[in-house]
Amino acid sequence: MIQQLLDLNPVLVDMASPLVTLTDLQWEKLKDLEAVLRHTFIATKKFQAEDLTPGEFMKEWESLSYRLSQTAGTVAHSMLKSMKQRKNILLENTIMLAAVYVDPMNIILLNEQQMTEAKTALYEVAVRMKGLQQTPDKGAAGGISQPSSSSSNGNTDEEDFDVILDQQERAKRRRWDVIAAPPAPVVSALSKFKLEFYKALEDVEKIDRRSKLTVKNAISKYPEIVRNAAHTVIALPPTQVSVERLFSALRIIKSDLRASIKEDLIEAILFLRT
Repeated sequence: MIQQLLDLNPVLVDMASPLVTLTDLQWEKLKDLEAVLRHTFIATKKFQAEDLTPGEFMKEWESLSYRLSQTAGTVAHSMLKSMKQRKNILLENTIMLAAVYVDPMNIILLNEQQMTEAKTALYEVAVRMKGLQQTPDKGAAGGISQPSSSSSNGNTDEEDFDVILDQQERAKRRRWDVIAAPPAPVVSALSKFKLEFYKALEDVEKIDRRSKLTVKNAISKYPEIVRNAAHTVIALPPTQVSVERLFSALRIIKSDLRASIKEDLIEAILFLRT
């Protein structure tokens, strides 16, 4: 409507209609307002795209912020301020950062700290998908049974005292053997996976905007150890519209069929929610 009014401005001026009482300053403010609303309208339409990925969402968000910063007016300034506040909250989601990280066209939007957080989040997703867990540290005296006080002070009438001394001697020798022998380096499955995963991320970062690849096409070229986690994080719905589409898709699960949902499907749904 504002654009149509601006288009009619020359006609209204030529007609010199007494019904039009807008001053030149007011016309200029209308132009600024139209520019702000045009930028936000275009961005909103892009945010509603069906195949919107977190990386594309972040790119459009930054693009709108840039355009608003180049637009004069109180409305543009207020909107830009609100967007900056909201952005701080969005970037607290490390899965969002990980999804942008695996997008070669938009990884440039992340700074060094965000890159580090993104890699950590991506690694944690991969660990959960692999079902790996931290290996508990074993103490130097692990596995050595200490003689109880009752055995050392046992009833000699029922148990030979020499047997007790022999048990204590064997326990003492085992302790000495553990102390004398240097601990062998143990590389757990999790540690090995972590080394291989972060090594693979170096290859991920080699694919950048020059490749002109979409995030889905780029993932197919990533090392295999990274692919599943990358596919998972880009499935994050970045907007309200994306979430509503997911709920709409759930309508295919009929009420009389919900009881037949298997455990693995429920675990997959809960995994995506967390």
